[in-house]
Amino acid sequence: MTDLGDVEEPEPSAYKDFLGADYHGKSVSHLDALSHIGYRGRLYDGRAAREEAGAGGVRFGSVAALGPLVTRGVLLDLPAVLGVPWLEPGRAVRARDLLAAEQALGVRIGEADAVLLRSGRFRRRAELGPWDPGAGSAGWHVDALPLLAKRGVALLGADGDSDVRPSPVEGLHSPVHTLALTAMGVPLLDNLDLEALSAACAGAGRHAFLLVVSPLNVPGGTGSPVNPVAVL
Repeated sequence: MTDLGDVEEPEPSAYKDFLGADYHGKSVSHLDALSHIGYRGRLYDGRAAREEAGAGGVRFGSVAALGPLVTRGVLLDLPAVLGVPWLEPGRAVRARDLLAAEQALGVRIGEADAVLLRSGRFRRRAELGPWDPGAGSAGWHVDALPLLAKRGVALLGADGDSDVRPSPVEGLHSPVHTLALTAMGVPLLDNLDLEALSAACAGAGRHAFLLVVSPLNVPGGTGSPVNPVAVL
């Protein structure tokens, strides 16, 4: 709280608070802008990271250029497809899993879609308690990215941070982040609680919907906390 209404006059009194979030990581639902990840000194489009990023923010690939995003969303509900409550940490979702999920759910990923991967992370946490997702979490394997690139997706999201962990690529801790942001130019949505959406899609009998993502307008920012809205 920044104001408790006890030193102001006249009436009315005011009560004010401050909100702040260190949002990149494994907890806060957020959008990763293209400037969030570099590889071998380069950002997306071959931009030199040292020239584009500094203590005052980034000059290229800022989140301020991204929102709002309004597009078709597709939920790939892998636990529902496999008949399990959740995917265990370390379970990699590969291209073959994507194709099998499309067939089982009656949906096909297309150009400009936002693809959301549910592993059941939040249900697992609710039933078994917390664990370190940096040491082990379900997520995309790198072999699914060429197929997603061929389909022309515009946005990737997950209830984890998109990467399966431990990383399947030696010497690279976040290969899906690297491929999506730095190579493909596809922003990422991390740490989405997809449990209510899973139930809604099952009830509606479809796994495609209108998705609205409105990041904060932060000039020079590498991302933003977000609260995406799915409209069925």
